Amino acid sequence: MIRMSPQQRKALQYLADGGNLKDSRDKIGIAPATLKQHLQMAKLKLGTQHRAHTIAAALREGLIE
Repeated sequence: MIRMSPQQRKALQYLADGGNLKDSRDKIGIAPATLKQHLQMAKLKLGTQHRAHTIAAALREGLIE
Protein backbone atom coordinates (compact mmCIF):
# COMPACT_ATOMS: atom_id res chain seq x y z
CA MET A 1 0.00 0.00 0.00
CA ILE A 2 1.18 3.50 -0.83
CA ARG A 3 1.54 5.80 2.15
CA MET A 4 0.52 9.45 1.91
CA SER A 5 0.73 12.07 4.61
CA PRO A 6 -2.54 13.60 5.78
CA GLN A 7 -1.50 16.86 4.10
CA GLN A 8 -0.87 15.10 0.78
CA ARG A 9 -4.26 13.40 0.96
CA LYS A 10 -5.95 16.69 1.80
CA ALA A 11 -4.27 18.40 -1.14
CA LEU A 12 -5.20 15.60 -3.54
CA GLN A 13 -8.79 15.53 -2.27
CA TYR A 14 -9.07 19.29 -2.75
CA LEU A 15 -7.91 19.00 -6.36
CA ALA A 16 -10.15 15.99 -6.98
CA ASP A 17 -13.10 18.05 -5.75
CA GLY A 18 -12.34 20.69 -8.40
CA GLY A 19 -10.16 23.05 -6.42
CA ASN A 20 -7.32 24.95 -8.02
CA LEU A 21 -3.90 26.14 -6.95
CA LYS A 22 -4.89 29.80 -6.81
CA ASP A 23 -7.77 29.33 -4.38
CA SER A 24 -6.03 26.77 -2.17
CA ARG A 25 -5.00 29.27 0.49
CA ASP A 26 -8.57 30.43 1.08
CA LYS A 27 -10.24 27.03 0.84
CA ILE A 28 -7.87 24.68 2.67
CA GLY A 29 -5.45 27.07 4.31
CA ILE A 30 -2.25 26.30 2.40
CA ALA A 31 -0.28 28.35 -0.09
CA PRO A 32 -0.36 27.39 -3.77
CA ALA A 33 3.35 26.52 -3.59
CA THR A 34 2.67 24.12 -0.72
CA LEU A 35 -0.15 22.49 -2.68
CA LYS A 36 2.23 22.05 -5.64
CA GLN A 37 4.81 20.48 -3.33
CA HIS A 38 2.27 17.99 -1.93
CA LEU A 39 1.17 17.15 -5.47
CA GLN A 40 4.78 16.61 -6.57
CA MET A 41 5.39 14.20 -3.68
CA ALA A 42 2.18 12.35 -4.50
CA LYS A 43 3.28 12.05 -8.14
CA LEU A 44 6.56 10.51 -7.04
CA LYS A 45 4.87 8.06 -4.69
CA LEU A 46 2.24 7.04 -7.26
CA GLY A 47 4.59 7.06 -10.25
CA THR A 48 2.39 9.43 -12.24
CA GLN A 49 3.20 12.23 -14.67
CA HIS A 50 0.46 14.83 -14.40
CA ARG A 51 -2.28 16.03 -12.08
CA ALA A 52 -5.22 14.15 -13.59
CA HIS A 53 -3.27 10.88 -13.61
CA THR A 54 -2.22 11.45 -10.00
CA ILE A 55 -5.79 12.06 -8.86
CA ALA A 56 -7.02 9.01 -10.78
CA ALA A 57 -4.32 6.83 -9.22
CA ALA A 58 -5.10 8.15 -5.72
CA LEU A 59 -8.78 7.35 -6.25
CA ARG A 60 -7.97 3.88 -7.55
CA GLU A 61 -5.70 3.19 -4.55
CA GLY A 62 -8.39 4.36 -2.12
CA LEU A 63 -6.25 7.23 -0.84
CA ILE A 64 -8.99 9.79 -1.52
CA GLU A 65 -12.72 9.66 -2.23
